[in-house]
Amino acid sequence: MINRNSTIVILVLISILAFSVTAYTSYAKPVKTTADTKLAFTNNGLTWVHIDAVIENMQMKDGSTKNVYVDAYIKPGGNVNMDLSKLAGYGNQPLPAGTTIRLLAWDGLYNPTVSTTLNNLNLNIQGWSKTTTPQSTDKIYNTAYSNLKVSKLPNGITNSIIKVTTNPNNFRAHLASTSLQTILDEKILTIDSKGKLTMVTVTPPVLCKIMAHPNSKKWIKQQKLRFIQEWNYLTKYHIIQKHL
Repeated sequence: MINRNSTIVILVLISILAFSVTAYTSYAKPVKTTADTKLAFTNNGLTWVHIDAVIENMQMKDGSTKNVYVDAYIKPGGNVNMDLSKLAGYGNQPLPAGTTIRLLAWDGLYNPTVSTTLNNLNLNIQGWSKTTTPQSTDKIYNTAYSNLKVSKLPNGITNSIIKVTTNPNNFRAHLASTSLQTILDEKILTIDSKGKLTMVTVTPPVLCKIMAHPNSKKWIKQQKLRFIQEWNYLTKYHIIQKHL
């Protein structure tokens, strides 16, 4: 009888111990980090920033290419992220080394109320892979432009938001109703052998619709020509509709 009771006590103790270990293991389980390649936009300015962007001919995992369209509103001090790996069909895996992405972005300033005061665009772009958040070694690329007019923020926009689609119709609609002054910025994004995302500015930020630069008439002429070339390309392939 004593042996039987002892056996019962031992079994109960083992069960309690097993439960405790399981509970502790579950509680102490580390957060899973994914290796996918991500891109973040951070607004360092004093007004809202609206971004209309095209990722041209993005190479998908299945071998096809697609245009990806981005529509984002970012409040002052806010940020939005997009997952490039998932867009390309790689899930939680980083984009392959050597992947090249062409990013065309039109950036404009918005506020809930409009004043005649000009304001400045100050937008950071940062990409990274293999960690949940960017690391100190992941370079930040800045897009800046001074003295821009500010348009009225659409009703219903109260927080930073990003929409990503492969349907060009939504993009056309937003671009056609964009701010009076919009900055065109073109960058080439590349994944290096270590999985780092690097960027090269192909077209420095240039003012669209109202071309102006205080220092150089030659610069204005060059940028106008560059913009016209870009615009003709986009309209030729029905990426956007003319609205100048």
